[in-house]
Amino acid sequence: MKNSDTPAMPFEPSLGDQYFTGLTKREMFAMNAPERPSWFVDHWLKDNYGKYKCEDGHSINPWKSISSEGMFNLAKDWRYAYADMMLED
Repeated sequence: MKNSDTPAMPFEPSLGDQYFTGLTKREMFAMNAPERPSWFVDHWLKDNYGKYKCEDGHSINPWKSISSEGMFNLAKDWRYAYADMMLED
C-alpha cells in the first residue's frame, strides 16, 4: 500500500464488524490545499483550455472564457496536484 493511500487519522469504532479508516493522507492534503498559485493556472490552461472553453469565449484573455465545469476541474486538479507534491517520496 502506498503512503498516500494509508489513513491520515485512522479510527476503529466498536460497531461489530464495521471498520472505518477515515480520510487518506492524499485526501487530507487535498482538503487543506492552499490557494492555487498563478503558475498552476497557466500550466493547467495550456493543457485543458480546449476542453473547457465557453462558446462565447474571450479571445484575448483565455481566463475569462473557461466554463463553470472547467473552473470546477481547475480547483479539483490543483488540490490533488498539491496533495501529490506533498506526498512525493
